[in-house]
Amino acid sequence: MTRIALALGLLACPLQDAPESGRTVTHDGRTAITVTLPVSDAAKHVACVLSFPEPVARALVPWNEEDISIDPDGADVMVKLLKAVEGDLAFRGKSGTLYRFHVRPAAAGAAADRYVKVVVPEPEPSAPSPSAKSGAIELIRAMRSGRVPPDARVTAPPSTTAPLFQDGRVEIRPRFLYAADHHRGLVLDLKNVARDETFRVDLTAFAGRELLLAGARDLLVPPGGSTRLYLVFARPR
Repeated sequence: MTRIALALGLLACPLQDAPESGRTVTHDGRTAITVTLPVSDAAKHVACVLSFPEPVARALVPWNEEDISIDPDGADVMVKLLKAVEGDLAFRGKSGTLYRFHVRPAAAGAAADRYVKVVVPEPEPSAPSPSAKSGAIELIRAMRSGRVPPDARVTAPPSTTAPLFQDGRVEIRPRFLYAADHHRGLVLDLKNVARDETFRVDLTAFAGRELLLAGARDLLVPPGGSTRLYLVFARPR
């Protein structure tokens, strides 16, 4: 089943790919990133581009000018090793993050870094509290039975609202939106528009950090038939 989360806007855009000759490394804030740089000489000038997730200032660890050339340009820094020397290098990002590197020269004829993209890990989503889960269960029960909890209000979109998702097999439209103190509930109408194929509802297709619970009235929908889906999200703070 196509990931319907795309239609609900729950998926983030992926990072752009680095150039084919480069590599991507994750900055964990604890260890220095090792980069192997080509060594330039009078006959051949080669450099490596360090690409950061934010603009950075000049290098914080000084080197001799005859050993290395460092040219920052916003979030990109061009580094050229002028001699076969090894040492540490650091940059401070606009956010205050310190990016540390260990620079070493590449051996003659060996592979060297020409482009290094530095990324930071996404923060781990915090687990919902037991009370949040309990409230979500109560809300999804109310949605399935058609009740309105005391702390919630319900709105319905116009009947002319365009489908949230359609792919030739199913069509999904919003039916009701529940707005409670700590949660948001969404009731969706799913119709099987196929002529001769039973549709199996895959609740794992709904993804998102704020999603707490997902349910369906029926998991098997015959051709031309319909069912209802129930989603409960944590209310953004």
